[in-house]
Amino acid sequence: MMLRSIGALTPFRIYDPVLELAQKHQIMFLKIARNDFALNIILSVGKTARQVYKESNMTGKKAAGAAFYLAAALMAAAFSVGCALQPGSAGNVETKKEDVMTWEFKATAVETEDQSMTVTEGTKREFTGKAAVTFSDGTKKEDAFVSWYDEGGERVLSTEKLGKGPHTLTGRISYFDNPVIEQRADPYVIYNEDDGCYYFTSSWPAYNDAEHGYDRIVLRKSPTLAGLRDAEDHIIWEAHPSGAQSHHIWAPELHEINGTWYIYYAATGSNDVWSIRPFVLMCSDPDDLLNPDKWTEKGRFLDKNGKEAGLFDVFSLDMTCFENKGKHYVIWAYKGYFPNAVPGSILLMAELDEDEPWKLSSDPVLLSEPEYDWEQVNEKVNEGPAVLKHNGRIYVTYSASATGPEYCMGLLSADEDADIMDAASWQKSDRPVLSSEDFSDQYGPGHNSFTTDEEGHTIIVYHSRDQRCYDGKCDWAEADPLYDPCRNANFAYVRFKEDGTPVFNSTEEKETAGLAPVITITVD
Repeated sequence: MMLRSIGALTPFRIYDPVLELAQKHQIMFLKIARNDFALNIILSVGKTARQVYKESNMTGKKAAGAAFYLAAALMAAAFSVGCALQPGSAGNVETKKEDVMTWEFKATAVETEDQSMTVTEGTKREFTGKAAVTFSDGTKKEDAFVSWYDEGGERVLSTEKLGKGPHTLTGRISYFDNPVIEQRADPYVIYNEDDGCYYFTSSWPAYNDAEHGYDRIVLRKSPTLAGLRDAEDHIIWEAHPSGAQSHHIWAPELHEINGTWYIYYAATGSNDVWSIRPFVLMCSDPDDLLNPDKWTEKGRFLDKNGKEAGLFDVFSLDMTCFENKGKHYVIWAYKGYFPNAVPGSILLMAELDEDEPWKLSSDPVLLSEPEYDWEQVNEKVNEGPAVLKHNGRIYVTYSASATGPEYCMGLLSADEDADIMDAASWQKSDRPVLSSEDFSDQYGPGHNSFTTDEEGHTIIVYHSRDQRCYDGKCDWAEADPLYDPCRNANFAYVRFKEDGTPVFNSTEEKETAGLAPVITITVD
């Protein structure tokens, strides 16, 4: 899937090795140039280079075109690296300029159950994959995971296929053995205090087109966070055969409002598969959330006047709900006209009618719009909001750009005592807080939710594509990225700075840098 979803750069699939090298360099420079002006240069030169390549390919001069493509990417990156940041403006939302990449939380020791050993050729001894990590604050994760890789970078699961001689294996640490649940985009996890269980839902995967998938809402339940990995899927609602709610059942979220459980989700509002609108299900029994007979449809979301027309009669999705100071609010993505907003998918927020929580009780305010170039790669998008409250502040993460490796997370925040319906109360980070550049083998992280583990640690649940998918080696490499099942659900820790600011990109790879475990397997 080499950049197949970055349409502005490479909207066609190419197997030429020279061009593949060019594409890899260009995505690397996209990662380096995290400012508006620099990124715009790379995108603009990339478009020109792409056209030259396309023409050269048609005339049989593929190598020449690919060489130019690479040179153009190199020149654009070289010029852009020194460019200064260009400030942006999101209406009345204040831009918060801080380098979210500089904070560090480190591991001080890594221990593994697997040790060096000598075996006879052909003997199968499987590695346990168990590890423990000690951190700089004195805490320790006893249930971490380690995967072993040989000198060529291939994963080794046991000693069975190792040839004679010594083999040096290097371990890669994972706190949660990601991906936790494969083929699940838009993952959402919530802990139910009443029954002491975690619940998981997500978009059901699609395969090739809108007619094969995105057609149900499924819940998993487990007494432990880790247990969600193998928990059973329970279908609690299925798409209608035609018309409204028949296609594109996306991003369900489970919310408890005044003792009653609801699911907010997106679906088609008519036979037009792109008439995406927010809908609501209500559960009649809080003790039986997995029973489909207990769920009833409350219909499409309504404005404060009880009307669908207007506010909820255009492309709208990804609605989430949160409480602050005794009031409930909803945030959602909206792609229609809104005063003073840039074209594209924006984030709106409104107060919720708690007696009928499928209805607003106020007019909406503009919370965020895709103003920075990192929010506009291939598509101008702000979507997938998620709320985290910590240390007296409300943090709203959201996802930006199209759904390929360019997909990333932005951040808004406000004091919980402020008038949060006033856009001026909010601050917006001028750069992504989690992106592909934060990983070596995950691409397009985003559309997240938050929960806490059994020890009270804040956990971010997000989706991303893996290395195999990114390299175009999966079974869905030729599919439209919207209709491949390659986005997987992952768990990660949210770290916090001394002032309480959350840090989302403190990955295992960064925290355990320099501590990679090494064992030697000698085969006689």
